[in-house]
Parts: sequence; C-alpha cells; structure tokens
Amino acid sequence: ILKAIDSKWLGVIWDSANLSPTPDPYAQLERIAPYAVTAQVKVMTKVNGEDTPADYARLVKILREANYRGYLIFEYEEEEDPYTAIPKHLPELRRLIS
Repeated sequence: ILKAIDSKWLGVIWDSANLSPTPDPYAQLERIAPYAVTAQVKVMTKVNGEDTPADYARLVKILREANYRGYLIFEYEEEEDPYTAIPKHLPELRRLIS
C-alpha cells in the first residue's frame, strides 16, 4: 500500500509488538522500517501471537539499517509496576542507541 501511494505524507507507526501473527516478527519489522515515522519499542513482541521478550539489540539494528532518524518511544504495557520496571529496561536501550 505504501509503495502504491508513494507519498511523503504517508508512513507507519513502527511498533515492535503490534504485528500479524508470525514466527519471525523481526522480518515484518524490517520490511516496514523504511516507512517508519515513529518507532515504539515494547518489552515484549509477538512470536506466532504469543508474548516473547523483545530483542532490543535486534530492534535497534533494524531501525539503524533503515536509516530511521526519529524518536524511539518506549511503551510499557506489562503487569509489573511501571515505576519499578521501566528503570530496569532503559539502561540497555540507552546503551544501544548511543
């Protein structure tokens, strides 16, 4: 659809956990990364529709290879209290994007 419309005004919200059920969500993310206008990273991703811990290094690599230059949004949707959980994840993400 994005190729057919070919407009600078159309892009995707690249979301590491909002994908069609697939055994390889990273392949889907690679395909849409060149069209990303925002990028959302979550703690979990979906493999065959099941929650699986996200591979932050692989996610950042996909965005870098697509020359993504926008903000990286960390979106937390898990059960653990976000005030205690988020600080556990941010150091790794900061390291990967610096």
